[in-house]
Amino acid sequence: MGDGKVLPLYGKFFASATNRMERWNGIEQEITGRVQPKLAYEVTAVVRIYGGNVTHAGIQATLWVQSPDIHEQYIRIAILQATDKDWVQLQGKFLLNGSPLRVIIFLEGPPPGTDILINSLVVKHAEKVPPSLRPIMKNEAFGVNIIENSNLDDGMNEWFHLGDCALSIGIGSPVELPPMARNSLGLNERLSGRYMLVTNRTDTWMGPAQMISGKLKLYLTYQVAAWVRIGPGSTSPQIVNVALGVDGNWVNGGPD
Repeated sequence: MGDGKVLPLYGKFFASATNRMERWNGIEQEITGRVQPKLAYEVTAVVRIYGGNVTHAGIQATLWVQSPDIHEQYIRIAILQATDKDWVQLQGKFLLNGSPLRVIIFLEGPPPGTDILINSLVVKHAEKVPPSLRPIMKNEAFGVNIIENSNLDDGMNEWFHLGDCALSIGIGSPVELPPMARNSLGLNERLSGRYMLVTNRTDTWMGPAQMISGKLKLYLTYQVAAWVRIGPGSTSPQIVNVALGVDGNWVNGGPD
């Protein structure tokens, strides 16, 4: 390739993805059964680009995940600017919360007509980082709910809809927590009996949301509890997930 001027950085060989018609076209490998949920994995790839009159382009490592209900998800692992002059190292990490049906890792990104060259691709368990020393916390208000208007006493104030769904308030939910929840949360005030109804959902991630920026503090552990149910129309149990949006990335808190 390149009249013998493109040489591998390591070893004697490299792979190339040519005749690319779309930005998502690239090199892939199925890793189903080789990754486990709740474990962090580190991805390292040595890559570069070639051809198409392109000297710089972004190369992205992406994970395609298919859940048991056939729902598909694309997870961006890492992205960097590659050149046609030198090999560069792409690094990132990923973690799967559930047990997927299929998992495929692939490289994508450059414009159509530009080749993706890969000298190596390594996916391995990420090393555990030793925890830093926890500072001494003073005057922290433990047991205080940081969610505003959680009982909907002020209508929909502080709440907003994520996606093109609709939020409304209904009356008729329980006014007391069950004993197990009451002992765990330590709540002594009665619930309002109001509930939030989310309708017109067209995707799994749509639902109610609230900004909590500035309310979370480092090194403190937060307990999350949401009392939910699904509306009529479903004939089987459904997964309800609590997630955090942190700087453009989603952190799953766990399904119920």
